[in-house]
Amino acid sequence: MFYSSIWDPRLIVGQIITIQCVFYLSLGGFLLAFDSLLGHSLTFTQIFSYKATSVHNTYGRITIFGTLFCSISGAFGLLYIVERSKKCLDHTATCWLVHIIGCWIYDGFPRGWTWWIVNATCLVFMAVMGEYLCMRREMLEIPLTRPLGSRSTNYSPFSNSIRMNDSDNPSLLIEIEKSDKTAFSLPSPKETILQSTKQQQKESLHA
Repeated sequence: MFYSSIWDPRLIVGQIITIQCVFYLSLGGFLLAFDSLLGHSLTFTQIFSYKATSVHNTYGRITIFGTLFCSISGAFGLLYIVERSKKCLDHTATCWLVHIIGCWIYDGFPRGWTWWIVNATCLVFMAVMGEYLCMRREMLEIPLTRPLGSRSTNYSPFSNSIRMNDSDNPSLLIEIEKSDKTAFSLPSPKETILQSTKQQQKESLHA
């Protein structure tokens, strides 16, 4: 959606801003949900103060879990915004660098070990999970031409196969298994026509 093969500074800045928005919206959303369940109120201190991150009280544990869940949503943000595995670490590190600067401005430089451990763990998790999801998508080699008419391809980053429907032959359903180690390509138009012809011959014999 946001990917370009050429150097585009405006696109990169737009990706950074979008990832940062996803980060703070998801962090605020998760913290608000957990606070509401346990009778607390969401404040800027919980987001930007290192003192709010603690394992010794409920408020601090809410902050920790909110940050962990935020890293998961951030990984999906990398999948749909950055779209390239080799760029995930750069964007993740930039996102957390901006967050550190924001915390520094709000309540001084973070000095709590718990805060650093939690945020470092979330940074690594977000980068690794984002790279994994993007690599799963990059394994697909979908041709740009559609000689047999329009086709709809159903893809999920957690699925082991894709399913492609051909509008010219609704009865034809092609399922291609994906491999984590080897790339694959969709069948050529000639192979698709031969497969469709064989299927029609079988149907005529049974008729």
